[in-house]
Amino acid sequence: MLGWIRKLLSSEEEIKSLLERAEQSLSIEEKAKIYGELADEGIRKALEGIAMLAYTNRRWAALNSKRLEVWLRKGTKKEIPWCQLVLGWIYEEGLGVSKDPDEAIFRYEQAARMDLPEGFFRLGLMSLRGTLGARRDP
Repeated sequence: MLGWIRKLLSSEEEIKSLLERAEQSLSIEEKAKIYGELADEGIRKALEGIAMLAYTNRRWAALNSKRLEVWLRKGTKKEIPWCQLVLGWIYEEGLGVSKDPDEAIFRYEQAARMDLPEGFFRLGLMSLRGTLGARRDP
């Protein structure tokens, strides 16, 4: 990790400032760099930010799928709904992992239980499509 990140992690104020910088950045690469370095440290907002970045940019998610999976799993341990959702999404789509409908459904259910509307939405899509093992309502 870069030395300047380690120094910035010394206070909540500095972490907040760095997260704001990432959110205002126009470059996906710059956002990913900042979020990723903070996510490595387990910073909750950074883990959420990396999940949202992946969900809105499939190409970036596909190119960074292995590292993304590590961050998402770290976020699920912290009970971050967006991490649950995006982990389900990478299993539904097979982004860097084998497609696993049961794992996708499980993760979407977890996100829905945490009141993330997108979790309900993804479960509904799977049900309507009858894809990846989700049962279609009669």
